[in-house]
Amino acid sequence: MLKFIFLAILSFSIPSLACDENNPALLKFIESDRFEITGPFSVEALEKEHMIKIRDTGKLLPFGYANEFWVKFKNQMVEGDEIYFFVNRERGYYQDGHFLVRGGCTIDMLTGSVS
Repeated sequence: MLKFIFLAILSFSIPSLACDENNPALLKFIESDRFEITGPFSVEALEKEHMIKIRDTGKLLPFGYANEFWVKFKNQMVEGDEIYFFVNRERGYYQDGHFLVRGGCTIDMLTGSVS
């Protein structure tokens, strides 16, 4: 039921943008049985939640060893963009990460865990 409500809100709140195979619509992932999508999340909330200490330097960085990728990911953002967390589960496969979404289309993906 929550997934249906989320889909309804998302479909009415996102302006129409021509998504393509390189930038598929977020709804494509939401409607899939393999994906769980949550969000949107603010940059500030994500950086606070994913603060990781670097062993060699003792420095705390958002997304730790993946900080360089995080910085490139968030620097693509323009006003109105949103970040969603995803989990992709298939038989014998797991992947999670974040989608950068613009106008309902996924612009980029920051991979977290893969197993």
